[in-house]
Amino acid sequence: MVFNSYTFIVFFIIILILHNLPFTWRMKKINLLLASYIFYAAWNPPFIILLWISTLIDYFVGIKLHQETVKAKRKAWLFISIAGNLGLLGFFKYGNFLLENFTLLCQSVGLDYHPAKMDIILPVGISFYTFQRCLTVWICTSVRVFQKDHCLTSPCL
Repeated sequence: MVFNSYTFIVFFIIILILHNLPFTWRMKKINLLLASYIFYAAWNPPFIILLWISTLIDYFVGIKLHQETVKAKRKAWLFISIAGNLGLLGFFKYGNFLLENFTLLCQSVGLDYHPAKMDIILPVGISFYTFQRCLTVWICTSVRVFQKDHCLTSPCL
């Protein structure tokens, strides 16, 4: 879906109307989340799984951050979120690069290794989305305001 298409304009108007109906704030957030998924899936539907995985990682880490009071454990949950999100980004951005270098390393020590070529398409906006998610979880871990009462009710989560 392109921003300057009639499809997007109709989609956007529908989302604006739904968002301005007298729903609760929680319902409005769900509306925007679903609209984001639909918009992203309109480009390439299989990549929606990538967003779901990232969302699920951060959702469950957010719950654990809300429950956890020990600082070391909170940092461990932060690490899990950042490692998961950066792992997805690294696979899509640097997967071919790492595979080629590993192949060259194997050949330099005398191993005849010929892996299948990874034909990976880079999802649109994956860097922006990944770093935005990492920052949101870091804020929930580090800033006192977002601890306990506000972390799960934050508009970003």
